Formats: sequence, structure tokens, C-alpha cells
Amino acid sequence: MFGLPALILNPSVNDANVYFLCTIVWVLMTNAIHPLFMVFIGIFIGAQFNKLWFVPIIPVALFTAAIWVVFSNIIPQIMMYPLGYLAVGEIAGLLTFLVKKQKIKNKGKDNG
Repeated sequence: MFGLPALILNPSVNDANVYFLCTIVWVLMTNAIHPLFMVFIGIFIGAQFNKLWFVPIIPVALFTAAIWVVFSNIIPQIMMYPLGYLAVGEIAGLLTFLVKKQKIKNKGKDNG
């Protein structure tokens, strides 16, 4: 999540075709791949959410650092993406934790 914004948002790109391709890749990454990555992180940490709650902060911090390196000033609208990714990761981890906790609680009960 750190290197991709630096590759895609290169300000030296002047060719229209390359710029169009980079725009498509940027939209795909921000709307599909990064949120799925954060969901998978949330599912991974869900078993031990009390100990690993901070793990989704790491890729979000790297993504924010990459945006800060690429842009000279951070635009508030761009900062909504990392905050959204953080929320997605934490909610996925919390939901996985609660589902596993409920399964353990209902394990001894008769489901009939």
C-alpha cells in the first residue's frame, strides 16, 4: 500500500494514454483492491482482536505516508480513503471476533 500511489501518481507523466491507464488503475486500487486487502486483514486478526487491533493501522499509515510523499500538500478529500480503509479493517476484525466468540458460546448447546 506504500509504493503504489508513488508509481501511479507520478507527476512526470505527460502522455494521455499513460495518464488514462494510471487513472483506471488508481480507481481500481482505491475502490476494490485496497478495501478487500483491509477486509482480509480484519478477518485474519479477528481470532485475536483484543491483541491485534492495531494491525490495520499499519497499512493505512503506509498508504498515508505514500500520499504525503507523492503530493506536496495533503488534500482532505484524499485523506478520506485511508480513514475508510481503517474503518473497514477494524469493523471486519470486530465482526470476525464477535462471530467466533458466538460460535464458541453456542458450541455446547443443542441446535435442534
